[in-house]
Amino acid sequence: MFLLQEIGAVLLTLAGAIVATIAVGWISWSAFKLVRHPEWGPCLLFVGLMVVICTRHSSSSFLQTAAIFSGLAAAICWLEGGAWRARHHKRGPTVLASPPS
Repeated sequence: MFLLQEIGAVLLTLAGAIVATIAVGWISWSAFKLVRHPEWGPCLLFVGLMVVICTRHSSSSFLQTAAIFSGLAAAICWLEGGAWRARHHKRGPTVLASPPS
């Protein structure tokens, strides 16, 4: 029974870290997309997690797992962010419609 509890705890930690990384990564990507540098969001998330882990919660397995996944997400998002900016630059800036007069 103890083994099943340990396996369950590990699976919940992995699933929670993945979900947290996806949610916060998506929010930070969307926020930094407003300044046309979406790749900065997940990278700053990774740096922020590393600072928290190194200064306060070095024994938290959830934060350590989330840091690993956010590091992977930051690397992937950094590459995709450059491609996103190249595609966006070719199309030109998006002009918001002015309100009717």
